[in-house]
Amino acid sequence: MFIFNNLPNDIQAKILSYLTMHKLHACYNVFSYNTLFHSIKIRLNYLDDTIVKGTINNLAKRCFKCSKPLTNIYNLLLCSVCLIITDRDSIHYPEICQECTKIKIERGKTRFLDCIICKKHSTYLGISVFS
Repeated sequence: MFIFNNLPNDIQAKILSYLTMHKLHACYNVFSYNTLFHSIKIRLNYLDDTIVKGTINNLAKRCFKCSKPLTNIYNLLLCSVCLIITDRDSIHYPEICQECTKIKIERGKTRFLDCIICKKHSTYLGISVFS
């Protein structure tokens, strides 16, 4: 039987780089952080390392910025600079805890503030598990 984990990390990362973000999310716990990091970096090589780290945090349902687990209520950062186009028809927006954004937004409500990642004007959308 073929054991994927016996392959060198660079080959694992190259293979995983062909998966969609949705499929990477589904198997997040199976692969090491470094393998996921390099697979995203191979596929989306234009991304800054901090954006890749934040994306991996979001795959694990953690805050994009501080890595704390996202609670039932968090904010979606609708920033045109920090959005990540992962697939042909798929866009990923950073999910950030309300502690990092320092604002509490109710589910479905928006606030127009500077992005905490790039400092450009952006929109924050309140999200809850019931959204």
